[in-house]
Amino acid sequence: MAAQTKQDSVSVSKGGKTDSFDAVFYAKRLYELKYLFAIDGFNQVSELPVSAAVQFAFCHLYYDSLVDMPNEKDMFFRQVLPESVSSKLQQLFGENKIDVTQSDLYNPNKKVVEMWQPNYRKSVYADVVCSNLGNEAYEIAATFYIAKDKEKVDSIVSGTFKKDGEGYILKSMKTKQ
Repeated sequence: MAAQTKQDSVSVSKGGKTDSFDAVFYAKRLYELKYLFAIDGFNQVSELPVSAAVQFAFCHLYYDSLVDMPNEKDMFFRQVLPESVSSKLQQLFGENKIDVTQSDLYNPNKKVVEMWQPNYRKSVYADVVCSNLGNEAYEIAATFYIAKDKEKVDSIVSGTFKKDGEGYILKSMKTKQ
């Protein structure tokens, strides 16, 4: 398999990067949910499908940005304790009541969450507007395009991120187009 060349084209028109908030990084997080996990939106984390949320968190145990993950030639089978996934879910979305053991990735016989690691490495083409909402909260509106030339819009996705501990959690997300 030939190595996939990444050619991101993500531009930020305002509010792009503060000391702790990186609009490009968090726009890619919206891309991951929309395109890799088929999530169009949510107002609270409890609205997310359990298995999608668990898989998202599971993958983020190993990579901060799934679309920027290394292009591995070998597949990896991974197993982790459900508590590790629950902890990552809290880092990504804040306090939540997602029961990891209800995911189809949970193996009740072994009492672990397990899966083959997918290769989510992708090029992202987007224009991003970042608004500081105050109180360490930001809204990102990302227009995602089909190709690097940015001629054809694929979707417009927005998300609200709030400072929580060392990082930012995604509080809500919606797809406008």
